[in-house]
Amino acid sequence: MTWLLALLRTSRAAQLTAIVLALGLLTLTVERCTRHAIDKGQEGATEAGRQQQRADDLQETINRMETADDTRATIRDPSSLARYDECLLSARKPANCERLLPE
Repeated sequence: MTWLLALLRTSRAAQLTAIVLALGLLTLTVERCTRHAIDKGQEGATEAGRQQQRADDLQETINRMETADDTRATIRDPSSLARYDECLLSARKPANCERLLPE
């Protein structure tokens, strides 16, 4: 170890090599830290995006359920032709659906 210190004290080339190696190591360390910070930031953004997508999907499901409930209520309304129309879609004989015609 003392020979290394003696070499650094006397040789300008050894000093420059040591400085270059130290700067290279510093650059590598900063680059890795920066990459790690960027990766963590992207992971956080990705998770936030997933949560937003889940929330949007759940809201869409709720909206569709409300629409389905409204449609079901319309079909069950005895004064509406919707029930008769729904029956016509699945009946083999249209005459079977005449009982659902509003009066």
